[in-house]
Amino acid sequence: MEKDYQNGLQKRMNLTQKISIITPSYNQGNFIEDAIISVMKQGYSNYEHIIIDGGSTDETLSILRKYPHLIWVSEPDEGQTDALQKALIKVSGDIIGWLNADDYYEEKTFLKVINELNVKNLDAIYANLKYVNKNKSLIKARISKSSYFLSNKFVSKFICFIPSTTFFFKREILNEKISFDKNMNFGMDKDFFANIYHNNFKIKKIETNFAFFRLH
Repeated sequence: MEKDYQNGLQKRMNLTQKISIITPSYNQGNFIEDAIISVMKQGYSNYEHIIIDGGSTDETLSILRKYPHLIWVSEPDEGQTDALQKALIKVSGDIIGWLNADDYYEEKTFLKVINELNVKNLDAIYANLKYVNKNKSLIKARISKSSYFLSNKFVSKFICFIPSTTFFFKREILNEKISFDKNMNFGMDKDFFANIYHNNFKIKKIETNFAFFRLH
């Protein structure tokens, strides 16, 4: 049944669309290969994976060199938000996702993303994730608290209910000059999502699992 479902998705979708995955990294050599492989195993060939590394001193660089398809740079930066913004400048895809260096995607996530964004005419989507430990053993599932946006609720609480590692958005959002504020080291994800929302882009939560979030 799952195979038939995936075949049906591919027939309905525009598979010429390119997906860009951005990953900020610093000394995540114990985990970053899981992130890289999870992108490679999506069953979708039209993608790029951009990794901006802050000058890691562990085994990260030796891992990055193993995968010639990666677009990466390793240099000192001003933190995670600066790395994310550098990555956005490099993207060439139609759809962009943000994957942390120590997290990894559920299989077939890309096909679901393209289907939802195109068939339902959305600008951005997010989904649930599952918490795992450093050995990838399941701890618990995270169910996002809201499946819709209430502007007063969205901007008034510090905690952001959108898991960033499950968030995908269309390039048109970048064309509106919406980006990360590198002056924010915390809450930059909520700021980014709020700017997208308040520019009247259509965002929807999908009731499925997109990714695994590693607690360590």
